[in-house]
Amino acid sequence: MRTFNITAPDRAILSKISHHIDNLTKPKGSLGMLEDLALQISLVQQTLTPELRNPHNILFAADHGILDEGVSVSPREVTWQQLAHFSRGGAESISYASRMDSNLCSSTPELTLIYLKGMA
Repeated sequence: MRTFNITAPDRAILSKISHHIDNLTKPKGSLGMLEDLALQISLVQQTLTPELRNPHNILFAADHGILDEGVSVSPREVTWQQLAHFSRGGAESISYASRMDSNLCSSTPELTLIYLKGMA
């Protein structure tokens, strides 16, 4: 069995990371939770310039019955059509994953989509 020794990151760099994020060319806090995530990744990696290696964007889709409540603007079939469109390289999510040198994965019972770098 593999064992891990995971320790909490050294928080001494936290104020430097926060200062760096807050002073980028953008209004302070304008990226919302993305700034929190950047801070967390920077803290774990103990650097002001974190690096994501082999990132993945994961899309989830499901038929969870909300359509029956009458709140959806699209019929049930549209979800699967959209995922099929993604699998052919369509939609901004594919473009985003490609620009970020990322993998894009989506899995549903009816359709499995795996976008790997270089497919689009």
